[in-house]
Amino acid sequence: ASGLFDMSGNVLELCWDWLDNYKETEPEKYYAGPQYGSQRVARGGSWNPYSAFVLCADRYAYDPNEVWNFIGFRICRTIQMPQ
Repeated sequence: ASGLFDMSGNVLELCWDWLDNYKETEPEKYYAGPQYGSQRVARGGSWNPYSAFVLCADRYAYDPNEVWNFIGFRICRTIQMPQ
């Protein structure tokens, strides 16, 4: 409906999460990561020529004060589903 297609592989997507190892949680709870940190999480694949950065299901750490041409962001919003 938004007119966006095949968005995987353009750039690694910036996430708001601070980097940490995954923790075991109860099935109905979501681990949101630490409150503070030094590296943010980037997910997905990119056009980067290094094969390690091409995997769409990968997770990386980055310093939020650095700029790279293969890291970007995806605009999203929450919508209410019809009843």
